Amino acid sequence: MSTPATASLDEIARRCIHCGLCLSECPTYLEVGSEPDSPRGRIQLMRHLADGALAPTPAVRTHLDRCLDCRACEAACPSDVRYGELIEHARGALLAAPAEHPPALERRLVDWVVHEILPYPRRCAALLGAARAAGTLGLTSLLRRSSWLAARFPALRQALDLLPDRSDRRRAGDSVPHAAPPTGTRRVILFRGCVTSVLTPRTAGNVQRLLVHHGCAVDVPEGQVCCGAIHYHSGRRFEARQFARANLAALAGDEPIVTFAAGCGAMLRQYAALFAGEPDDSARAAALAARVVDVSQVLLPLEPAKPLARVPLRVSYHDACHHAHAQRLRTPPRQLLVRIPGLELLPCAESDVCCGAAGSYNLLQPRIAGQLARRKLACLNESGAALAAAGNVGCILHLRAAARRAGSGLRIAHFADILALACGLDTNPDWS
Repeated sequence: MSTPATASLDEIARRCIHCGLCLSECPTYLEVGSEPDSPRGRIQLMRHLADGALAPTPAVRTHLDRCLDCRACEAACPSDVRYGELIEHARGALLAAPAEHPPALERRLVDWVVHEILPYPRRCAALLGAARAAGTLGLTSLLRRSSWLAARFPALRQALDLLPDRSDRRRAGDSVPHAAPPTGTRRVILFRGCVTSVLTPRTAGNVQRLLVHHGCAVDVPEGQVCCGAIHYHSGRRFEARQFARANLAALAGDEPIVTFAAGCGAMLRQYAALFAGEPDDSARAAALAARVVDVSQVLLPLEPAKPLARVPLRVSYHDACHHAHAQRLRTPPRQLLVRIPGLELLPCAESDVCCGAAGSYNLLQPRIAGQLARRKLACLNESGAALAAAGNVGCILHLRAAARRAGSGLRIAHFADILALACGLDTNPDWS
């Protein structure tokens, strides 16, 4: 398969036959309904930008910025158009092109938080600590109720919604994965991520405990860093490669690399494309990408240390985009859930339509992200479930915030947390 290093982006774009099968799969087209906000329309915009027939006007930038990079169009495309590569390279070109107007203050602040804070666990933890202090003083709740803030600074209002409440503080039993003595025969490397290890340490700890409970010897290399997805999807390939090179060194070996965030797994599997045309790194990147597996894929063929306990829950499942579309991984999480005695797995309409989280999309495009979250909540509520499961931390935080805003009683959890409850590894789940 060719890549932009060996074939022009125009060649990839020309594979689009304008059939329109992608339209009904594109979340932004479903919400906005305009051709420039569809994959087919954006491909035309990108082609005209590349050949100089179109200038990078604010309107053009808006249409391309609205793309979630969910890659649902790739799964629907009969011509194998690798749309993700196109949009990521186009965003890189737009970053390098002079803008007619400087970004607004809020956008500059959000960009700084997204690219300079979130991918670095210590910085992210410091920001979360400050937010928790503000929450203790009641400032967070006050700001959440501010209609002025919601109208003037919607991205900042969205960021506040994503923060845990005081009741969501780290509880006893929460733990960030760390290196531990081998206890099993199947050796694996756990990729703990950046934001995930700070905002959802309980889930991260449960994943490690589940792997050990199923007979795995788990290594958690200290040198691992952010997967680079946040930068890569916004066109910052240089920074993404810096993160990737650190991970190529830290995750070296032959063992499977286990992920529990759909976005991280998809990005690690893209390392070969990230280093296309760079012989020194491309071979190592391809070898690493081939070792990446989701935690559901690892646990599925293994037996737990003891029989699963009964969990009487009505659960519906939301497919994270980078599970369903980027990794084509839908079945293993569901198969793990239906094994649990007493658990009823209910079908969800539009289960694989993006919820609007999409990495940092819910901060950069809060209006459309909010519309998609409400659409997803409606589908989950119609399923009759009391709990929604997902395999991506960003989706979980985004949907929890949307449910809180809507006053919905629907609870959201990682499928690994539900399995940890059934295995007796977590007796005080944070969704209860």
